[in-house]
Amino acid sequence: MDIFALLSVGILLVLYLWTIYNLPTLVAGLRHTVRRQASRPTGSAGIPEGGVPTFSIIVAAKSEERVIGRLLERLKSLDYSKRRYEVILVEDGSTDATQQICQQYAEENPQLIRFFHSDESLGKPHALNRALTECNGEIVGVLDADSYPNLDLLKRAAEYFQDSTLAAIQGMTLPINKDESMISKLSAYEEAAWFKIYMMGKEKLNLFVPLTGSCGFVRRDVINELGGWDENSLTEDVELAARLVDKGWQIEYAPEVQSLQEYAASSRQLIKQKTRWFRGYMETWVKYGRLIRTPSKLAIDAEATLFGPYVLTLVLVSYIMAIAGLFGFYSATSMWVDFLATTATVLTLTTLFICGIALVWHERPRRLRNVLWIPVVFLFWCIQTLIAAGALVMMMLRWNRTWVKTEKSGKVSIRPMA
Repeated sequence: MDIFALLSVGILLVLYLWTIYNLPTLVAGLRHTVRRQASRPTGSAGIPEGGVPTFSIIVAAKSEERVIGRLLERLKSLDYSKRRYEVILVEDGSTDATQQICQQYAEENPQLIRFFHSDESLGKPHALNRALTECNGEIVGVLDADSYPNLDLLKRAAEYFQDSTLAAIQGMTLPINKDESMISKLSAYEEAAWFKIYMMGKEKLNLFVPLTGSCGFVRRDVINELGGWDENSLTEDVELAARLVDKGWQIEYAPEVQSLQEYAASSRQLIKQKTRWFRGYMETWVKYGRLIRTPSKLAIDAEATLFGPYVLTLVLVSYIMAIAGLFGFYSATSMWVDFLATTATVLTLTTLFICGIALVWHERPRRLRNVLWIPVVFLFWCIQTLIAAGALVMMMLRWNRTWVKTEKSGKVSIRPMA
């Protein structure tokens, strides 16, 4: 057998193993979605007054004049004692009216909002660390400037932190601009699959829960012990999650802790955002490869999760191999490689089809024409395999690593997806 065939078999075996490994997670999450079971008790009743934690909510903002006011108005109205939470605004490098808007809210609400400005922007992780030095709350929460949290956000989060062994939670983000464009609609479907199927499955099976950069909460003493966020990471959120697992801390998925958020609404925004995410995941996977030296369920699953963008790249390779096989580019001795490539493609298509059916079933109102979105979702997946491959090339060539923000429009859908 030639070297190409051996490499091909190795790639395809990785795809098989990764897909088979994740199937139980998808099934567990899918079962929960279909049955609509509540994963935790609702409400925050039963929490003793003396045990209600204090919160510091960090908002890092740069040129967010279209959305920052909407968030700050919402944060003023949270259903939680104003003496038990604070908002830390860190704004840097804005080229619009963001600084003035933040200053105005801080001046009008001095007991609730504190504002810090910097002329130079060094990225979101740096801004988060700047805010961390000013936090007084027992629990530190992070919200993006385009967030629109549920009013019971802190009550729900407080429920989880009654567990003293819990270091952090990741809430659920939902689209506020689902109907802004086809890209935002597809992004909404993808995020629904992530939070309502994949993350839910992880919670049900007690696996690794990555932080997603917004609507996440962590104990202040724990993050201070870890030295804050990694300012050299493109995905400071998932890097922190991997570090927490590395140090033996527990992260839990909290689907009742919810916030609306804008998703990428143009192909340009999507490519820039996904490139940063994928490269950040890939680099974190390399950095924390040591997790598998002392294997545990959480460590293995963390590595498997971080390996996702690499798998997207390998999936692209398998598609190319399958197409090449259809056109007879394999020699007779490599025909079985064609068979493996084709079956790997079918396996990924089947997984995507199951997720697509679940999302179509979950969509309201239910219409038969919703099924037409399934092939579009697959096309969206194919585009992301190309983005992942590009991110891998950038990482291997060591291109400049810059933290690129996603532009927000400030548009709010009348009917956000539940």
